[in-house]
Amino acid sequence: MTLWLLAALLLLACGKPAALRGDRESPKRDPSREQMELELGKSLFFEPLLSHDGQTACASCHNPEHAFADSRALSVGSDGHVQVKNTPSLFNVGEFGAFTWSNPLLRSLEQQLLVPLFVDEPREMGAGVNPELILSRLASQTKTQQVFEALYGRKLEHIRDVVRPLEVFVRSLSSVDSPWDSYQGGEKGVLSEEAQQGWTVFQELGCVSCHVPPLFTNHQTNTSWGLEIFFQGIGMDETGSHNTFARGSWGLFEFTLKEEDRGKFRVPSLRNVALTAPYFHDGREVDLLRAIESHASVLEAQGLLGRALREETEAGLLEHFLGSLTGTESLHHW
Repeated sequence: MTLWLLAALLLLACGKPAALRGDRESPKRDPSREQMELELGKSLFFEPLLSHDGQTACASCHNPEHAFADSRALSVGSDGHVQVKNTPSLFNVGEFGAFTWSNPLLRSLEQQLLVPLFVDEPREMGAGVNPELILSRLASQTKTQQVFEALYGRKLEHIRDVVRPLEVFVRSLSSVDSPWDSYQGGEKGVLSEEAQQGWTVFQELGCVSCHVPPLFTNHQTNTSWGLEIFFQGIGMDETGSHNTFARGSWGLFEFTLKEEDRGKFRVPSLRNVALTAPYFHDGREVDLLRAIESHASVLEAQGLLGRALREETEAGLLEHFLGSLTGTESLHHW
């Protein structure tokens, strides 16, 4: 994504009416209004008419059955455009401080939502190709117009107006009700012996230095760390079997043009990771156990682990532990 296009998107966000920005000029919320806005965002999230081809919804790539991720290595956007990076889960994204695999410039969820909607390289939703067409589709939906008028005092007037309700819905996707959470809360019987041992191995290896609880990432908004810590190298080089740059994905280097940033990507959350295969920024590993083994191998070779995996079974223990980070009720109530 070019910097000028990003700047244009930010101007779009800044130019929205106050009622849709949700700033201090917005009407005071009440529970019924908030629920209405949430339901509007949910309906738009699953609405294929929001895309250029009229067949691709946000949920096409962020599938609830896969913890709002995708089961494909590389998602297919509007009009058959294949993406260059794997689709990450949306759970807990409202708590994140970084929102894409490699773009450090997007610092808010609202800014991030503009990217899949309007950016055309690669095309995700493609709403910017012919926004008038998409607006006319939505404008023809009487219920949608009525809800917009009830919430914001006017009907849907610009395609960018959908960002606010979409943000409300996406921000509501929270998943912190896993067996591991119950275990941390004192319910010792909910975690298998293998998962408990895996949690110990996870800590001993130093995995927690990047995958920090409770969200098991390092870009939680309540941290005071600098932006640079959000993006870490994954130990792959240009000539290795795991070619970081094979699909045009250079990581943080795309934006900083610093050689030391080649192959650096946002540290993904491990919440619900058992449901979000395939893995890594390009979906190179389809199996969680294999992803654990390959990642541990390259990190160990670079001296980035607290210690080596002592035996093959420890990778299996880690897999059990990571499985314990799968949510329960949160996966079905959103």
